[in-house]
Amino acid sequence: MFVIVICTIVEGLGNCSGINRAIKLPYRSINSSAYMLGKVVRSAAIVNDLNAKGIPLISSLEEIPKYKKASILIPTYGISECIIKKIDRLGYRILDNTCPRVKFVQRIVSDASKKGWILY
Repeated sequence: MFVIVICTIVEGLGNCSGINRAIKLPYRSINSSAYMLGKVVRSAAIVNDLNAKGIPLISSLEEIPKYKKASILIPTYGISECIIKKIDRLGYRILDNTCPRVKFVQRIVSDASKKGWILY
């Protein structure tokens, strides 16, 4: 059995190459019944601006009115697979804004977990 410890340090690195993509997707989603499931980017100014332009910030899928067709903006830091499955089950459209580097680490962790490795 292997033990893997994965640490990601993003704070202080400045803007990565995907920051423009991470900002453009939410702005393209204005007027499309989109919701931010958590802060889509770290910038409070951008999150507040998106909120002011009609993309509410929610912390739970239960905050969306029942029977409303909606798009869910996934934050750049990603969300768990069980929440992705719940979004699918509820019939919402996923606008995945997860950073490609975060997705890479998520794949490594998922593959290791499937092999029975213990992850911390």
